[in-house]
Amino acid sequence: MSQAAPSRIHYLEQALRLSNQVAKQLSDSYRALELRVAGLSSDLATARDECRRELGEKKDLADRLTRLLNALPGGVIVLDGDGVVHHSNLAAQELFGEPLLGERWCDVIERDFVPTLGAGDEISLRDGRRLSLDICSLGDDEPGQILLFRDITNAWRLQERLTRERRLTAMGEMAANLAHQIRTPLATAMLYASNLTAPATAAADSHDVAQQTLVSLRHIERLVNDMLAFVRGAGPAGEIIRVAELLDGLHQGLDPLLTAYDAAFECRNTLPADAVVYGNRPALLGALQNLAVNAIQAKGQGARLQLGVAAGSAGEINFFLTDNGLGIAPELCERIFEPFFTTRTQGTGLGLAIVRSVARAHDGEAWLVASQPGEGSTFGLRLPAANVRMTQPVVARNNEPQRACAT
Repeated sequence: MSQAAPSRIHYLEQALRLSNQVAKQLSDSYRALELRVAGLSSDLATARDECRRELGEKKDLADRLTRLLNALPGGVIVLDGDGVVHHSNLAAQELFGEPLLGERWCDVIERDFVPTLGAGDEISLRDGRRLSLDICSLGDDEPGQILLFRDITNAWRLQERLTRERRLTAMGEMAANLAHQIRTPLATAMLYASNLTAPATAAADSHDVAQQTLVSLRHIERLVNDMLAFVRGAGPAGEIIRVAELLDGLHQGLDPLLTAYDAAFECRNTLPADAVVYGNRPALLGALQNLAVNAIQAKGQGARLQLGVAAGSAGEINFFLTDNGLGIAPELCERIFEPFFTTRTQGTGLGLAIVRSVARAHDGEAWLVASQPGEGSTFGLRLPAANVRMTQPVVARNNEPQRACAT
């Protein structure tokens, strides 16, 4: 027993030393863990403070951007990839009278827009205001669009007033020319009318004299009507017109003249069947007829006309009329669209001026494409296509050209 006791004491001492070592190691590990936790807590607090600072800066930036957008005089609308309004400023809400957030843009179009000329440069609202529209994408990696609107109603009205005043000024300047143009047929009509009252005029001759008087009076009437059409300008009257209907009306209106002059008219229309323009139907039809009538009367008997209708590179609709007439001398090419300029004795000099006036009133243009003396001329008339997609669903287009309406 005496020998076993020291051995047990030795084992106990070893166990105690090991226990002390383990306790010291645990104490050291705990202190290290505390230091690590303290470091992580400090890092976490720093990161939290940094996040709060960044969030504060982003909030301040968002507030500044919101104030900036609301201070802009134009409307700003942001659409997501599904065409839903994601953001709008105060100006946009005032323009469209709704909060807009979360609305589908197509619903806003249906409610507030009317068809306009062009494919989006300018639009009209149902309350009569006129807006300009610019569209840009959000970015390469983010679907959606930014729509920028400016209210140009006042500028547009001032431009309309200026255009009208210019026409009135032109009418004043043309008064002397009109008086000169009317003087000859008026004198002729008065001469024939006086012959009718003369006792020496035989009954058999009275009919011929009356006919000549009527011809002179109709010439005066045509002068007056042409001048009024030129001064009015015949701007858009808010009507969507199918191009095919315009061409049918043109053909029907030319039939009597084609027969009288033994002339031929061929129309090649490569537009889709649903192609439309937006404007004043009688004015546009009259402009096309003026082009054709001018060509027929310039050539006389045996006139041959070919009308080509096609879409332009920017979405506009182009009409090109080619004739087999006498052509136009180079020194006269710059003057043919001037009011009252004519090379024909019975011409009013207002036909081409009316064509250009109507075209420009519809945001289009009329011009001389080419002319070769002795070989004929080609005239162009450009009109913007109507943006009917604003209020109507897109109709699938037929890529097959329409049949030529030749005579």
